[in-house]
Amino acid sequence: MASQVLRGMISYPLFGLCNILNCFARLGYRHNQLMDGVAAHVAERADGLSPVDIASLVFAFAELAHNPRNNLLEVCATRLQDCYLEVGGPNCAIILNSYARLGECNPELFKALSRSVVQTEPGSFQVHHISLVMNAFAKCAVRKSQTMHVLGDILVSRTDELTPQNVSNIVHAFSRLSCYNVRLFQKLVTRVASEDLQAYKLYELGVLCHNLAKLRSGGPTVYGAMFGELARRPSEAWEPKAVAQVLDAMRRRSAFSHEPLLVLLSERFFNNLDTYPVHPLTQASWCLVELDALNLAKGLRQELPGDEPTQGFPEGRFAMRRVFERLEDLNSRSPFTPTQRCHVQQLIRAYRYRFELDYGLLPQKVKSFCKSQFDVSNSVVSSVAWS
Repeated sequence: MASQVLRGMISYPLFGLCNILNCFARLGYRHNQLMDGVAAHVAERADGLSPVDIASLVFAFAELAHNPRNNLLEVCATRLQDCYLEVGGPNCAIILNSYARLGECNPELFKALSRSVVQTEPGSFQVHHISLVMNAFAKCAVRKSQTMHVLGDILVSRTDELTPQNVSNIVHAFSRLSCYNVRLFQKLVTRVASEDLQAYKLYELGVLCHNLAKLRSGGPTVYGAMFGELARRPSEAWEPKAVAQVLDAMRRRSAFSHEPLLVLLSERFFNNLDTYPVHPLTQASWCLVELDALNLAKGLRQELPGDEPTQGFPEGRFAMRRVFERLEDLNSRSPFTPTQRCHVQQLIRAYRYRFELDYGLLPQKVKSFCKSQFDVSNSVVSSVAWS
């Protein structure tokens, strides 16, 4: 069928081609030649596309992660700016989310469609459409405070309709864009504190917990519920990113720290240290230092090498020695970026400040690596901040 469409493309109406690609995408069928052919054909006739046609078309490219080789996305964006008042809320959600997934963060398009979103009758939105719009703004770092506030107000009376993924995505979007809606977050925190959190996947609950903490939203009840549920998740389910996120949430809301979860995460971290890339490695270990949780490394005593001094706190010192050795290995494979180096420096400073004696007892090779991380221009370091 794809070959037939490709051969007779000129005889198909534009809406027909858009619908065909949309159907192929929903079936998970990818035909690169057809997609590139349709992109070239449609781009020359973009003035004849309706908002529904564009929504169907760009969804197909986003769903199959196929970025058009030509200027299709640009001409579609221009067409939408001319007819934005005709774009309904649900189609706005599909279009913005598709552009964000394709990494096409066109500021003029987002500006035009945000006006359409604000003017859409609230009842025409399903809650997942609102989640998609917010997620698109967050992915493209397009900060539209008024739009986010309007959408948040729409959700206030509909929080019971949200899926766990919707809740996680919405909180993440507000956090990423440094926005806040008091009434919405009061409802969300109340819901999360009282619902069965087993319905959340681990990464959804980790993202939710981390971003509520970044927004300083919620109190002991909701964090007790989230940390308690996370502590019940099996150790093998934890990926490095999730470990780092939840440790950072606990660092930010240390008054609500959860000892069993902290033990689980510490064990998971040190038992799988060799699988951690730079960012979760530095973030997780820095949080353990800031939480004064290196005492949880006592289980490493059996691994202590013969050259480890007995003074100070040998278990915690050996734990950090392993972290620094892992970082040295990663740096030898691929030199740290300025941002990564800044994070490593912050980790070294934090550990040295809190455990000066133990830092001094580290092997000379490890201390030499730590010292080498500060051999960089101050102007470069000062321009980068921990995210």
